[in-house]
Amino acid sequence: MFNSSNNNNQSDSQLYQKQNQSPLQTSYIQNQKKSLQNDLENSLYQLQQIDQQYTDIQYLQKTLNQTKAESDIWRQKYESQTNTIIQIKQTHEMEQKKLQNYINRLNDELKHQQIQKKKLIEYFKYKIQNENNLKIEKDTKIYQNNLHLYENQLKKTLEMFDDYKKEIQKLENELQQEKNEKNEQISRLIDQQNKLKTEIQEIENENKSENLNLQKKLENQFSEQIFSLKKMQENEVEILNGENFSLKNLLEVKNKEIDNLILQIKNQKTHMEEENRILRQEINTFREKNNNQTILMNTQMQELREMLNNQNTIDIQGLQYFHQNQMEGLQQKIEALKGINQTQQQELEYQIREKNIQKEQFMQEILRFQGEIENWKGKYKENEKKREKEIQEYLQKLNSLDLNQNEIQDQKKEMIQFLENENGKLKETLNQKNQEIESNRNQFLQIKKSLEYDNNNLNIELDEYKKKYNNIQIQINFLVQDFKQKSNVNQYDNEIQQKQNDTIKLLQEQDINALKQNIQTKENEIQNLLICKERYEKEIKIIQNKIENQHIYIINLEQLKVKEIESIRTRMECQHFYIIDQMKISHQNQINIMNKEIEDIKILNQQKNEEISEMNIKYNKLEIIFQELKLNNEKLNNVSYQKNNITNVNCIKESSFDFKERFSKYSSFVSQKINR
Repeated sequence: MFNSSNNNNQSDSQLYQKQNQSPLQTSYIQNQKKSLQNDLENSLYQLQQIDQQYTDIQYLQKTLNQTKAESDIWRQKYESQTNTIIQIKQTHEMEQKKLQNYINRLNDELKHQQIQKKKLIEYFKYKIQNENNLKIEKDTKIYQNNLHLYENQLKKTLEMFDDYKKEIQKLENELQQEKNEKNEQISRLIDQQNKLKTEIQEIENENKSENLNLQKKLENQFSEQIFSLKKMQENEVEILNGENFSLKNLLEVKNKEIDNLILQIKNQKTHMEEENRILRQEINTFREKNNNQTILMNTQMQELREMLNNQNTIDIQGLQYFHQNQMEGLQQKIEALKGINQTQQQELEYQIREKNIQKEQFMQEILRFQGEIENWKGKYKENEKKREKEIQEYLQKLNSLDLNQNEIQDQKKEMIQFLENENGKLKETLNQKNQEIESNRNQFLQIKKSLEYDNNNLNIELDEYKKKYNNIQIQINFLVQDFKQKSNVNQYDNEIQQKQNDTIKLLQEQDINALKQNIQTKENEIQNLLICKERYEKEIKIIQNKIENQHIYIINLEQLKVKEIESIRTRMECQHFYIIDQMKISHQNQINIMNKEIEDIKILNQQKNEEISEMNIKYNKLEIIFQELKLNNEKLNNVSYQKNNITNVNCIKESSFDFKERFSKYSSFVSQKINR
């Protein structure tokens, strides 16, 4: 409709021009043509600008697409970096869990070792109590057996004393000879006792010197071991100080790089300080638990020592009391025997010689018994000394075990402190790296926001350009129609239009150059951002490598700790086995000593039985001789009675003379038999 109306207008105007061709009209028409030409030139200029804007819009759309693609690439890289950061955090949390598990495992091992220590202490305590009880029971049994033997011997001696009262007159000479022999034996025994005392003193001095030498050797060994351990610890401390120095240098470099990001880290620092405070509280609780456990162990060891000392003192006091009671009983018996002797002396004053001989014999037996008692006392003292030595050795072993356990606990505490320090350092480095990563993340977010903002602005501008383009297209269509109507313009007007078009082109080229410069600046900014991204990626890789190296270092430290713990376990096991072997050896030595004492007692019993059998044989011989004497006396009495009745006094004298000769011969014969 619009085109048809324009055509009608053109035809009407042509008709009007043909009909009315006055000068005024022609001038008016020319003016209108000029105005139309100007309008057309303006419209062409606008169309050219619109075309240029359209090309610019297409170029901007391409750049937008490129920026969108680059933003997608950046988004993917950012997501990959966030994933790597999340993985790093997960690995860090896993490492923290591993360290906590390792600390828990160390605590469990400590508890297990403490339980084993308690079991060993209870086992040794039970063993020592059983050994002491067995020794006391054996000593009491041996003592009771000896007392029974002594009582039986005393009873036998009293019976023999009553039997010997009738036969002492006949055996004076023999008893005197035996007395002399026994005196000689007593003198020999006294000399032997003195020699044995000197030998025992020499042995004691040698044992003291050997004990002193052993103590010095042990002290030197302990001092050497402690010196070597100190050297090892000092070397390890120097190595760790070197590593710490290198780490400090690296941290200083990183701190110089991260000084610009301090303002962004304040919020995170408070959170990390709270975590550190919680960790410090946990560490303090752990240390308090360890201190309480060590205090409990020390109190238990002191209680065990006091229990052992009290038991030993009670056992020694009981044995001393038992020994004193036995000595008092023996002294009472001896006093009773002395009273019997005194009563017999009062009753038998006419037999002073016989009583003196009997008294000397009895005193010799008492001396023998006292010598045996003194021997038993010496053996008992030796056993007590051995027991005290064993107790001292056991206490020394317990002290050495306590020292070893204290050293192990100190080493464990040092290792735990070292691990805590390393854990703190790792946490600090990880916090710094997390801060750097978060700062990079914030920068990436800012860049992303700026790109999104630019993208939105460009989209808005594109929408505006599209609207303008649509409006311009409408205007172009309208102007084209006008241009078709005004196509019959002059060449002059066309030249003017060309000039105007040239000027428009120049202006458009200037605008294009300005847009290109803007695009180049944006591309430079994008390249700078890419360079920053590459630099941050390199730094992230360096941080990851450092974290991996630190993880490897921690694994190596854990392996070294495991090896050290295994070596300590083997050392402790060797020490425990060595202590058990020494206890077995000492127990076997005690058993051998007791067996030797039992054999000595058996030999003494055999000797006593032999002496008793010899005395019984002599007694039987004396009884036979006494009976023969009685028979001979009866026969002689009968013979003398008959001879008194038959013969006279001379015969009696001769017979008495003969009888005396016979009696002397017979007495000599009897003495020869007794000597045999």
